[in-house]
Amino acid sequence: MTTNSKPSGWCLLDQELEVGLRSLAVPIGTHINEIYASINVSVPASRVSTDQLKELILPRLIATATQINNEIRKIWPQ
Repeated sequence: MTTNSKPSGWCLLDQELEVGLRSLAVPIGTHINEIYASINVSVPASRVSTDQLKELILPRLIATATQINNEIRKIWPQ
């Protein structure tokens, strides 16, 4: 399962990069929504389900990306 980051704001790869590996990423961008980096977490598929990634990790990744974006906007204001 892959979720496109454009509509959802995040991307989940379920064993597409490597068998047994799940990855979840959230973009980091500028004030004009230009993506230039991301925060990523990769976990063993045998230990963490996609639902657990979305329920437990995704909110923390989004919060961290938001904090980073806010700090970047202080340096590069509109």
